[in-house]
Formats: sequence, C-alpha cells, structure tokens
Amino acid sequence: MAAIDAATAPGDGLACFNRMYLGVTREVDSELGQGFFADPAFMTALDVAFANLYFTAAGAAGDPAAVPLAWRPLIEQRAAAGIEPIQFALAGMNAHINHDLPLAVVSTCTELATAPAAGAHLADYQKVDQLLDAAEQSVRQSFESAPELAV
Repeated sequence: MAAIDAATAPGDGLACFNRMYLGVTREVDSELGQGFFADPAFMTALDVAFANLYFTAAGAAGDPAAVPLAWRPLIEQRAAAGIEPIQFALAGMNAHINHDLPLAVVSTCTELATAPAAGAHLADYQKVDQLLDAAEQSVRQSFESAPELAV
C-alpha cells in the first residue's frame, strides 16, 4: 500500500481509497502484537489475504478486463473530474468489503482448516469494527479539511 501511495497522484481515485486503507491497515497491524486479538495468527492470515485481493485489483488497472467487476467503477473512473475524493474512498470500501472480504475469509479459513465462527475468529473479526470506528473521525476530518489530499 505504501508503494501504491507513492506511485499515485493525490487526486487519483485509487489513491483516495489507498490512503484510507493504509491508515486502517497500520492500525490493525499495530494491534496484532499487542494482545488486542485473541487469535493474531488467524487475523494476520486474514489481513494478508484481504490485502492481496486489493493488490490484485489495483495491479490489474492497466488491463481493464482483468479488474474484478466490483473494482471496475473506481478503477475506470479514477482520473475522472467532478468526483469527490470521498466518493472514491467509499467506492473502494464497497468493493473491498463487499467483494474481497468474503473471499478473504473463505480462503483464510480454508488455508488454516478452520471456520469463520470457530474459536475467537468472529470476536476478533468484530474487533476490526472498533478500529474502523476509531479511524472514522480522522478520515472524515481529512476529507472535510483538505479534500484534495484526504486521508
């Protein structure tokens, strides 16, 4: 994500989502070693699988037919004028959460021979919502105070 951030212009629609996602991912990563999650190995594997789906979508930007359908609106319109940065960020969240997350959960559970409701997986998964809630205010403020450089 840091490489995508460095390689994209501030007004690029993908950059708008990437900056937000990078911040949330850093929060999750910082909690992985702090005892916040009951099963950090599962959460690490889920985090990696989830991020890799985003990297696949972003990496396919040069080949529109290879971009997953859920990501196409953001990727195809990422340079369009008249679209607010927060709209790009929300489009990325929609694609990543509604498309990529279920795939990441299934692949992680398959890889680790477990199930989504086994052990502390569900509770840990729900803890990410706490991190998202905490990040929401700063993300909102960044879009309101400097929309062209948000998040």
